[in-house]
Order: sequence, then structure tokens, then C-alpha cells
Amino acid sequence: GTAALAGAVAIKTLMEEEHLSGTIKLFGCPAEESGYGKAFMARDGIFSDLDIALANHPMDSMSGWGSSSLAVLQCYYQFTGIPAHAAAAPEMGRSALDAAELMNIGVQFLREHIIDSARIHYAFIDAGGESANVVQPSAKLYYFIRAPHVDQAKAIFARVNKIAEGAALMTETKLTKEFDAGCSDFIANKPLTRAIDRNLDIVGPLKLTKEELAFEKKLSETVSDASKQNLYHRAKHSFPDWTEEQIKAEADSGIALHKLPLEFSDETAGSTDVGDVSQVVPTAQFTNGFEPQGTSPHSWQWVSNGISSVAHKGLLLGGKVFALTAYDALANPQLVEDAKEDFAAHFGNKLFESPIPAEVKPR
Repeated sequence: GTAALAGAVAIKTLMEEEHLSGTIKLFGCPAEESGYGKAFMARDGIFSDLDIALANHPMDSMSGWGSSSLAVLQCYYQFTGIPAHAAAAPEMGRSALDAAELMNIGVQFLREHIIDSARIHYAFIDAGGESANVVQPSAKLYYFIRAPHVDQAKAIFARVNKIAEGAALMTETKLTKEFDAGCSDFIANKPLTRAIDRNLDIVGPLKLTKEELAFEKKLSETVSDASKQNLYHRAKHSFPDWTEEQIKAEADSGIALHKLPLEFSDETAGSTDVGDVSQVVPTAQFTNGFEPQGTSPHSWQWVSNGISSVAHKGLLLGGKVFALTAYDALANPQLVEDAKEDFAAHFGNKLFESPIPAEVKPR
């Protein structure tokens, strides 16, 4: 995004001034969320010639990204039946809506038999129609299957597919599966992430005016009481030596005033297509904390904040972090070697296998 562009321009200038040799590549990566542009790019070898990769994500906190992410597989399930009048000739109809509901019920029972850290989400894309007196001839579901690792997601996905097939068999409807997209779990490269985190210490946090702080606080105050309580617990966990007054001040500030300590963890909630990049080359990223505290990604608060001067300052801060970390890698080749050793220690001789089948094209 814009922060990466700023970083690329900055490091290019610095390379020219200090006569540093190396190649900087800036990738425009479309459809980051749910479309998983980088996953398609990784599948097709776009990142394979890199030594390292760097990325960032807007967030309501600032830190090197030390946690993993969930792998995800996304698929459409289209059921096609036979229309009929629901009162006059119900025996003539074959309900696609029944099939979709039976699939959902089957998946509900499956949830009891999957690992605790997996997630299955769904949405109705098509529920047939608005007339209740018609046996619905079409219905379409959209499923997300998440798990800590791709292999785990694939195993659950296979069981979901069997449930869909069973629902079609029970209702004598036709099932059409259409794989949409997916991405791998993110593996944080420790040497690179530590370098990013050190550079966040150098350039951050954001320097905001009173008006900007008031704007962020106003947005932050719109979140639920539970979210506000989570902010308190986050500050208490992250800064154990602080006083109660300091913890409350940080939680109530509206925006992250301090960088969170770097923590490496397997605990995660969401998914990112940076995961596929991280399984091809040593990769590190950071959370760029210019969003209102306690707000959720993709929320109206983020949209409102996106056109503010705070967001612009955040993008420039991110550009500096990108440039400094790239400089570290260019000026200190040992950092790159350490990153490659960490990558090899995690993956060994395992070759990257994209979760997206070769025949699937981006939408």
C-alpha cells in the first residue's frame, strides 16, 4: 500500500546516496482481504526470487507482528433443485433451500469434532426467492474454513464437502462446488521481525495534535464496553510495571500512545495472504497503529479514520519503518543470512504448496 510505496522511495534515495547495492521490489497486491491477491501471486512464483519480504497492516496497536495467522479456504456451494407449488404439488419439487439448510445443520454438528482453534463461517448468497409458497429451485452458500495450518484446513474442508454432498443426496438436488480462494498461515521470521520492531521504537509512536487525539478518542468511544475492557487488559498485560493510572490512561487514550512489546506466539484469530509469502521467503510485518483503539478491522470507524490526517501520518511512519528495515538488510548482510537460517529451521526441505488449485483464477 501507500506506506510500502513511501518506504520504497525512501530506501531508493538512501541507496543512491550511500552507494548501497541491492534490488528493492515494490509489489502492488490487489484484493488483500478475502480475495487473497498475494496468495495467487505466491502460487504463481511472483515472490520466489526474493531474499526477504516486508509488509504492514493498519491496526489499533503498534508492534512487530510476532503471531501466526489462520489458514483459510473459501468455497461456494450451489444447490439446484426442481421448482413446484409448495401447496398444490410439493411432491414434485426438490428444494435447494432444504439442501442448503441441511448442509448448515451438518456443519453445525461437525463443529463438535474439529480442533478448538479452527473456525467455520458461512453466509447465504442465494436463499431461493421471496415466495414462501414455492419449492425453492436454487440456493447458494459461501463457506470459510479456517485452521492454524493449511493441512488442518484441508482436512476440515474435505469433511464439509462430504456434508454438502450428503445434503444434495438427501434432497435429490444437484450440488456444484466452486472453490473461491484461500491463503496459508503466516510464519513470522524472527530476525526480521525483531529488526522491524527495533525500527518501530526509533520512529514511533505517532506525534499527534490535540485535535487529532480528540478525533481518535471520539471514534474509540463508539466501541462496546467489552472492547474497552479488552483495551484495559491489553495495556495491563503489555506493561506489567505500569501503575493503575498509567494503564487506564493508555486504555482510554483513543489511539495507541506506546508500542506494544514484541511477542512471538501461535495464538491468532484472523487470516492474511502475507501467510503465503511467508512460506516462500523469509517475511516480517508490523501493525501500524494509527487506527482508533478498540475498533475492528473493516469497520466504519476505520473508514472514517482513513481520510484523516492521523492516517496520513501513520502511512508516513510506516514508510520510515519499511525504509529503515530495508536499510538494515542492505547494510548488514548478516541479517539476511540470519533470516534465511530461521526460515530453513522452520520449513526444512518442505516445498511451498499453495492452498489454491492451479486451475482457480482470481475473481
